Amino acid sequence: MDNDNNQPVVSNDQGEAATTLPLRKPDIKYRGPLSYRWLRIIGWLAFAISQIGAIIGVATNLGAATGDTTVAQNVLSSFGTLMMPLFLLANFALILQSRRSYKFILTVHGGLTVIIILLYYLIVERYMLAIFNLITDDKQASRDLVVTIFEDMFSRGINIFLDLFLCSSFAFFMNYEPKRFFRGKWIYLFRCLILLPIAYEVTFHVLKLIAINGDFYFNSWLVPWMTSKPLSVFIAFASIIVILKLREFIWTKRGKTSEEIEAFEATNRNSLRVSIIISIVFLIVGVISFFAWIVVAQFYLPPDASEDLTTLVLTGLYSVGYGQGATIILAIPFTLLFSYSREHKNKGLDRLVPLGGIFVTMVVFIEGVYWILTHLPRN
Repeated sequence: MDNDNNQPVVSNDQGEAATTLPLRKPDIKYRGPLSYRWLRIIGWLAFAISQIGAIIGVATNLGAATGDTTVAQNVLSSFGTLMMPLFLLANFALILQSRRSYKFILTVHGGLTVIIILLYYLIVERYMLAIFNLITDDKQASRDLVVTIFEDMFSRGINIFLDLFLCSSFAFFMNYEPKRFFRGKWIYLFRCLILLPIAYEVTFHVLKLIAINGDFYFNSWLVPWMTSKPLSVFIAFASIIVILKLREFIWTKRGKTSEEIEAFEATNRNSLRVSIIISIVFLIVGVISFFAWIVVAQFYLPPDASEDLTTLVLTGLYSVGYGQGATIILAIPFTLLFSYSREHKNKGLDRLVPLGGIFVTMVVFIEGVYWILTHLPRN
């Protein structure tokens, strides 16, 4: 059951309730029906659906699926782009509610990132490679087979928690106020650390870009370290974080106190404003991502490019992330229906959401592997 108490009270020095605040206009009744929990549920379902695209890619590489499956892969994989915006919005709500600290969120995302990396090396690079060695009796052939299977995942990535960790790190370096170190003017050095997640995102985006041009040798060891979402999605959330930080900075410069700002941030009016800001950023970045896809393709195509070559280039760029950012426009309806101030009393159910998401995703993978094995060519 949701907690509808969204009218914060700010007290003065005498303990009396303050009745008027510069930032506190009459509140509105509308509050988005979707909470952080519902965003996570929808995000996990979208992620599970997106894995069908990866499974189709593996099936195509192994010959279990015939025909041109590129469109199906791209459409299904695009659902995965919806997961990260919804997850980050959910984390944004928890931070504003002061129920989760940056330390907690970074620890969870960082820990899950490491777990995915270790599981990949354990399952793929150790056991799967060993099984292929027994079948082929040729180590190089086994390595080539692993590369073939995971070639599509090189550009798409498999580690969603790495993307969440990078975005959370950017928010941490932008918003966190250090308690012991980086005090005074040193805070600017701390803020400059936002360049670390930016550099990581840009570096692997460039590697993906030159890989589709054949100038970079694909190595399956890099798969769990690759970002799984388009650079444009990271840009969208970085922009949102900067805009909200700038808004808070302007309020402070105008003489607003932290109590006044916190009171306004807890209102329905501000919740709707933030949702509108996020929606506008998603729309702008989505449109720019689509046109960037077309513009960048022109650098890879000769003036007399054939239709097949144009399709090939556009598909390759899409797998890298160009054009995929347009799919965050699909998150706008959920954003407008979202309220970061909406809470739940039964907090224990929050722990069941990721377990349910992982279970659904595992079912998709198990059924996918079963389908591939039953449709492999007999030769």
